[in-house]
Amino acid sequence: MNLEVWLLVPSETQSEHRDRVRSGIRKICQEREWAFAQRPTIRLGKLTLLSGEYAHQIYQRMHRARVAVLSLQKPGAGGPLVALRPSANLRSARREDLVSVRHLCRHKAFFLRMRWDRDVAGWASSFLSWTNRVACLGQNDARCLPLHVFSADPTWSKRLVATAGRDAFDNKYGHGGHRIDEQNLSWQVGPDHAQVVLNVAGMELPRGFHWDVNASRHTAVCSPIEEWVIKKYVNIWPDATIRGREPNAKQRDFPNAKNPR
Repeated sequence: MNLEVWLLVPSETQSEHRDRVRSGIRKICQEREWAFAQRPTIRLGKLTLLSGEYAHQIYQRMHRARVAVLSLQKPGAGGPLVALRPSANLRSARREDLVSVRHLCRHKAFFLRMRWDRDVAGWASSFLSWTNRVACLGQNDARCLPLHVFSADPTWSKRLVATAGRDAFDNKYGHGGHRIDEQNLSWQVGPDHAQVVLNVAGMELPRGFHWDVNASRHTAVCSPIEEWVIKKYVNIWPDATIRGREPNAKQRDFPNAKNPR
């Protein structure tokens, strides 16, 4: 499987140290023939933000390659955040409206925050070590879920690292093929609808694997780039792709969404 490195770089700060570290990362990728891409983060008040568009793009790649996400930042800066839905007003956002990029990457990509005033040369060997492990047990593993879309307490993300945490998650929300989230949405493995083959942390999932997500009443479901009202059901894939159509679901339109681009 291909290896990709996505570098997140503050757009509003000029620094020789930053540029030197960025050039060093790009050089390592060229020498090892790893794909390299860069995306900007922005400051909004005290927050460091990655746009929903970029976050979703990177999240999709995590299911098609082994991905490293490196967050390059100045000393003392917080890690980058992403709005959980495109309609979130980030100037008055509550913490529950946001998710860290680290949270998005957990279970699906290698993530590292990198201060540009420190030696960061060891990241490449750590990434390679991560790619040599398979950190998913198959389609019934809760780590396959897009945990920023599945409604559950965000603290579950860390707990899923351990077998005991995954067992506890299954006991609360249901096992593998059928789960019920905190919005009472029913996530049931559905029949193949597509030819795409996705991967989670080195585990190849069955072709077309996804969930049929059913609602007993009109219920909203969101990703960083789209919001849907489920009237009956939508299809959701591990890479946070959401598909639906009338009369079963309706996609909301937010032409004036505040998610930074």
